[in-house]
Amino acid sequence: MLRRRTMSTGKRETVQVVEELKSSGKWTVPAGCKSVDVFIVGGGGSGASSGPERGGGGGGSGCTELYLGISVTPGESINYVIGNGGNSVRSTSSYNDAKDGLKGQNSWFRDSAIYYANGGNGGQYSGKGGDGGSGGGSGMSSGNTAGYIGGSDGSNGVGDMPGIGQGTTTRCPFNNKLYAGGGGGGGEYSSGSSQGGGGIGIGGGSLGNPTNGKPNTGSGGGSFYISGSNVSGGISSGSGGSGIIVLRYNKYK
Repeated sequence: MLRRRTMSTGKRETVQVVEELKSSGKWTVPAGCKSVDVFIVGGGGSGASSGPERGGGGGGSGCTELYLGISVTPGESINYVIGNGGNSVRSTSSYNDAKDGLKGQNSWFRDSAIYYANGGNGGQYSGKGGDGGSGGGSGMSSGNTAGYIGGSDGSNGVGDMPGIGQGTTTRCPFNNKLYAGGGGGGGEYSSGSSQGGGGIGIGGGSLGNPTNGKPNTGSGGGSFYISGSNVSGGISSGSGGSGIIVLRYNKYK
């Protein structure tokens, strides 16, 4: 929690606070607070499993939304939900065990139908990246050693079948942090498999383990490609990262 400049309100002085909410619960409005600005990030989608012709697409990140000047009452208890990321999916074969990634959950503050941000879509085993705040990267075709990277700051993922981003910044104006990176798509290694990294706010990379999206960033999970008909034990895609809510408000010092 950050405390910033103070302001005079009648006989009492107030201080500006930036507060991050990282798990679902209730927020109690502090004394002296009459309105709150809210930045919401949905949960990221998970990466797809391997497809028969190419690596799966990376998960799309959660979307971001900014709400200014929400009226509140000191002492009021406000419900909020931090959206979970989509769960990882697992496959043992590129031919008969292909699975799309799973969608992330919405995050919301006070009212799920008014103050919310959508979760990102999972990547697809066809190679298409998931849509979301920032798009997931495309999977690569057989013989290519790296998938495409995920998008960042609201952009589309990279590649010929990218996930589509929201087209506006995913940077929070209260703390200047960048959220919601798309997951990387899968490529192929001749010796086995290649995977796309999960998003960490910026987009996920194209090589390495099929990592999860970083928690409380709303980022997408990475995907992978199985080179061959069977991989003992299978491989799991990266799950999406959980969302976050960032508040900015004034309260009595």
